Amino acid sequence: MQEISARLFILDFKKMFSNQFYILLITTIFFYYSCNNNTQTTSTNNNKADSIFNIAKTIYKQQTNNDKAIKLFKQSLNKYKETNDKYNQAKVYQYLGYAYDLNGKYDSVIYYQKKAAKLFSETNKLKYEAIAYNYTAIAFTILGNLDSALTYYNKGLENTRKTNDTSEYIELYQNIGITYSYKGDYKKSIEYTLKALKFAEKTNYTNSIVALNTHIAQYYNELNKTNKALHYLNNAGKYVNTCKDKFTLAGLYNTYGETYLKDSIFSSAEKYFIKTLEISQKEKYKRGIAAAYGNLSEVMQQKNDLKNARKYSTLSLKYEKETKNLTGIISSLILLSDIEKKSGNINKAIELLNKAKNICLNKDLKDELLDIYYQYTEIYKIYNKPDSALFFTEKYYLLKDSIYNIEIQEKISEMEIKYQTEKKQHKIDLLNKENKI
Repeated sequence: MQEISARLFILDFKKMFSNQFYILLITTIFFYYSCNNNTQTTSTNNNKADSIFNIAKTIYKQQTNNDKAIKLFKQSLNKYKETNDKYNQAKVYQYLGYAYDLNGKYDSVIYYQKKAAKLFSETNKLKYEAIAYNYTAIAFTILGNLDSALTYYNKGLENTRKTNDTSEYIELYQNIGITYSYKGDYKKSIEYTLKALKFAEKTNYTNSIVALNTHIAQYYNELNKTNKALHYLNNAGKYVNTCKDKFTLAGLYNTYGETYLKDSIFSSAEKYFIKTLEISQKEKYKRGIAAAYGNLSEVMQQKNDLKNARKYSTLSLKYEKETKNLTGIISSLILLSDIEKKSGNINKAIELLNKAKNICLNKDLKDELLDIYYQYTEIYKIYNKPDSALFFTEKYYLLKDSIYNIEIQEKISEMEIKYQTEKKQHKIDLLNKENKI
């Protein structure tokens, strides 16, 4: 009996063990399958997101259908959100910022670059966070919110000091210099651009060395220090043979031309503007072609060669229209108007100004309109029409005051926002102290 009982016990034990093992095995398989299935689902979703994102990037880079690129970027973003992939979400936000930049929608650029910066910060991608701050600042600069631009450039610098990324130092210092130039503070512009140049020379970034020397020369031109400008242009000139970026070279030659034009050395100015034109034509860069023709027109005006001045201005207007560059179109119309005024064709001069004025009124381009009112005043003064001259003088000063008041109001609004933010932070700090007590 004991033997039978023992055998039954062993069989029961085997049966029990077998059942437990079976349950354990099934549970393990189910758990593995669930985990693997979740991993596969996540992987599948990310693969789909990656594919959509890469297609969107290709379309964006080709600049064939930017709206389609934006639509695909948003689709990939939703896929990355499903898997809570913050890093790739940040990358998509950043590219959405780039795409909206192409569309000229700078409020959207700011919105998406800020989103990118936040997620890059959460995923500890300091370099990319700095890049997002840089692009946010660029958009603020274009919109004329220069103090906000400087705030975000400085955020970028904070990160770059941690990453010690040379290329980002160059980019940020250069852009801070440009922002100060919009403020009219060319000394600050030179100070920050020299900081960028120091990093570029340290690492021998040829294209940056040429570009930064050119920027410094432009700032010295604004300060009417053409000798200093030529010094930095000649520094840049040492790298002409090793500079591979044709647009950078075009900028250098253009600045040479502007400097010689300021010094009334017209033959040298013409030579360098022609060099700019040749590069722009070779690269099929229509904006560069338009600018070069405009500058050549100014040289011809200074030489009192109104026939060639008119020819170059007309060509400048043609290319500005092809690129739909409104400010360029307005500048070319004003230039042509000035030529007609000097040629004694007052009706034609006024007709051209009227065209420029209508564009400004339709598109609310106040700064350009201010220049046009000034040109009207000059025309009517020369041709002894004091009532018309007075009429446009009054419009000029009313608009100037309006622009100034808008700028003041924007600064007040920024100060109010800053004050309210500081107030909220102060309350949070107090509450934190109370909680600790």
